[in-house]
Amino acid sequence: FMASPGVKNIAKKMGWWDASAGPFDFTKAFVELSTIPLIPLYVGRRIWRIFDWFAPSIKLDSTLGYGKERTYPFSVKVDKKVAIESLMALLKDHYEGTIYDMTKGIDAGPFGNPNRFDGNKDKVKGGWERPISSFRSIFSFILESRNDMPDHLGGVVWYGQDKPHGTVYLPFSCAQDDIPKSFVIGKQSQFDPSESSAWRAFNFVNNWAMLRYDIISIDIAQKQHEWQPKAISLVKTVRKSNNKNSSLDEITKVYNNFASAVVKDWWKLGWTLVGRYSDGFIIEGEDQGQLKNPGYPGWWLKQTSFATWPGNTYNPPSPGYSARMSTYSIQQNILEFESVQS
Repeated sequence: FMASPGVKNIAKKMGWWDASAGPFDFTKAFVELSTIPLIPLYVGRRIWRIFDWFAPSIKLDSTLGYGKERTYPFSVKVDKKVAIESLMALLKDHYEGTIYDMTKGIDAGPFGNPNRFDGNKDKVKGGWERPISSFRSIFSFILESRNDMPDHLGGVVWYGQDKPHGTVYLPFSCAQDDIPKSFVIGKQSQFDPSESSAWRAFNFVNNWAMLRYDIISIDIAQKQHEWQPKAISLVKTVRKSNNKNSSLDEITKVYNNFASAVVKDWWKLGWTLVGRYSDGFIIEGEDQGQLKNPGYPGWWLKQTSFATWPGNTYNPPSPGYSARMSTYSIQQNILEFESVQS
């Protein structure tokens, strides 16, 4: 594989590799030895997932981690040709469908939220799985290059705002030097919808989704499935209808207009979600019967105080209490009636 010409010399100088010990192994030389599982698994589990995604037939061990003595191969042969759609799907991954699925179990809460925030102020020993799609991602991208067409057509940056699992990868030519204004504005510390920031639109939707991830993520996926195929089709159309003499300005305009349309629709999606999902309800309209309460899943309720409430916090009346109270109420009514008559 390609590396700096001085990669071996640096390893020798630092005492990380001795030629007499055998062939040069980049991983053994440069990977820091870790005595805790955090770093080996943070890196290694994702390497395993990538290889297993594209080459499941080789059945790699998911528990190896990434370390000096035993780890994954530098590369593997894929089972089939890699499509751009598969790459995009991988970047959205939380180990769904595996034993590490982060949308399942008590860790994901009642609504299957795969996001695991940082912070351990009480220094509890342990850790979370680290997915490919991380909650803290500000952007992600795929670089596509083609040697069978001019650079401005073959070179495409598929750019996704915010968390990969909730984004749409938008195409931009590698040669264009102008992008929509919405892609260069927005602050993490300020929420200003009037700016129509592209990043904020996706960040807003992704954060709202955490209110009820299992349901809201379906709405988001529907929008992704609406726009992503259009983006891929757009690139194919641009490449097919243009040649090396095509105007870069024209291609830039096509890609920028498409990106702006998606951002506009994502803001619309955000406000739709605000109205539809609020206070634990699904609000489909103003008429009777259009307010639904999906509630909590039974498996989660059984692990909370719901299943044992009220416990010893309620002292019920004795069995004869209701009969005595009924007699008392009748007597009171008679007395009140007689009082009125007199």
